[in-house]
Amino acid sequence: MLLTCLLAVVACRQHARQTQIRALMAGLDNSNKFIAGETDKLDNLLQGRYQDPSTHEKTGIWIPRIGTLKKLSENINAYIHSLEAALEKEAGISGDTTGRLGEEDVTVGDRFFERAGKKKELHDRLVAYRQAILDDWRPDSLSAISPIREHIKESIAKITTGIPVADTKTFDTENMTAFMGLAYLDKIRNDLLLVENRLFHFAITYTTSSIFQYDLFSVIIAPNKTYLKKGQPLTIVAGVGSFSLQAEPEVTINGRKIPMNAEGLAEYKITVNGNPGKHHIPVKVRFVKPTGERSTIYRTLEYEIAP
Repeated sequence: MLLTCLLAVVACRQHARQTQIRALMAGLDNSNKFIAGETDKLDNLLQGRYQDPSTHEKTGIWIPRIGTLKKLSENINAYIHSLEAALEKEAGISGDTTGRLGEEDVTVGDRFFERAGKKKELHDRLVAYRQAILDDWRPDSLSAISPIREHIKESIAKITTGIPVADTKTFDTENMTAFMGLAYLDKIRNDLLLVENRLFHFAITYTTSSIFQYDLFSVIIAPNKTYLKKGQPLTIVAGVGSFSLQAEPEVTINGRKIPMNAEGLAEYKITVNGNPGKHHIPVKVRFVKPTGERSTIYRTLEYEIAP
């Protein structure tokens, strides 16, 4: 009689646990569908910005990476689906309409993940998935300007820590039923969908926001002429300019490279010693656009020495 009662208690506990696992799986399934739907919306938004001339250039930086990310995600998701199918086959769930095989066999987890080597295989696949993202989204491959390279590197590294690499190496398969194993794989899929979604968000942020922070300001005052005769008009343009050293400006004036001062300006001074008449000074400014592309602008300044 006592043995019967103990068995009944154990059966009740197992049933309660399996009910909780089923509820967890249903919740993860709903969460996965929601996250995938939100990522699809972000993908559509990104593609729309790529078609928009005002955001085409910035979005073009991320479109190839997003394309690779989608392929990587499809591949790892297909792999997890194959693991689920193989686990169900191992447990004999496919033809079991009662669900008892998935609940009662506590040795299937060890057989499938440990002895068949699926635990290591899963770990290795996730390591490769994370590394592929880090390689494709590395700052130098994006031609990003140096001041934000560390930010991109740190952000991508932080986002990809959501990939459960370490967990898949240490998780315990002892007494794991098939349903427990399926729930575990569902949780991994949920983690991967979240990582993918966060990477989409990260890319979209840089399709609208400026990479540069303009924190250097200076008064700019320039006359229209530096040599006038009586009766000629004089025009002076004045304003406040904002500058960013993040654009890595390189200013060369009259063949001489001029360092930037504390206000973000290159200041060139000479003592005028020449024949009366007009003189010219070449100016070259090289800088990095927010897209990471280098650009060079040439100008020639003119001044006149009075006789």
